[in-house]
Amino acid sequence: MIEALHFLRKAIIDRLSGSIVLNSQNVPVYNRVPSDATEPFIKVYSLQNEETDFNRDSYMLECITRIDVVTSFDGDSGGELDANEIVSQVLNLVRTREGTAEFLKNGDFSDGSNYWSITGDVSISGNKATWEATDEVSKIVQSNVFEIGKKYKIFYKIEDYTEGGLKIVDFGDGTTATDTNLIQENGSSFIEGIAGKVDFEIKRRSDPVSQSISNLSIQTPERYFDLTADGFKVYTSVLMNTTYFEEDAEDKTYFRAIIELSNKVQKI
Repeated sequence: MIEALHFLRKAIIDRLSGSIVLNSQNVPVYNRVPSDATEPFIKVYSLQNEETDFNRDSYMLECITRIDVVTSFDGDSGGELDANEIVSQVLNLVRTREGTAEFLKNGDFSDGSNYWSITGDVSISGNKATWEATDEVSKIVQSNVFEIGKKYKIFYKIEDYTEGGLKIVDFGDGTTATDTNLIQENGSSFIEGIAGKVDFEIKRRSDPVSQSISNLSIQTPERYFDLTADGFKVYTSVLMNTTYFEEDAEDKTYFRAIIELSNKVQKI
């Protein structure tokens, strides 16, 4: 079967579900909108599937998916700002690029303490930051690392552990990592969450502390949609356009935005 649209549609819905927040509430994501749904919500549906590369060995498809953001307000009150905010969050998740973008400067400490602010009983040398800490404010901080509301993945290694604990980042959504993390990738522990502040910090959690941390890296976890289990490889994810419009009903004013997303997909 040379049809990738439904796999791609499911991947988009899975990525958006639980990740779009407006006024501290999750925005529901549907393929088929239930009759009792209330605004705001997001509808994801397929538009077009076209073969673009003709050869006998493989099939290259252009798959176009629409993401419909629907908000409403009573009478003439409100505006389209809510729709703008939801669209911004959606695009951060679906308009992705392959490769690794690094957001942290001097995360391996190869340049000493450059870019880092140090407070309390912390030293940086030998490509690692070391806590021999009894001072409760012992920490290292790098400013203006995060964009608030964007998801990040933070890699790190704990070394020379003797006692105590460190608190590795404190995302605005309450996600934290302490000491070693059970989730590992390529030999490094990692944590991911949505940034609620711009600065990145690691600080003493319990007293006394004797340990080091190294190999810090901060990346965005979103990559092209992974359809390999379904027999496809996604090569591009391109925003074709976003169209905004207003609809006036008797009891409500609707502000909507339709995002058209193009994905180049190869049958493998």
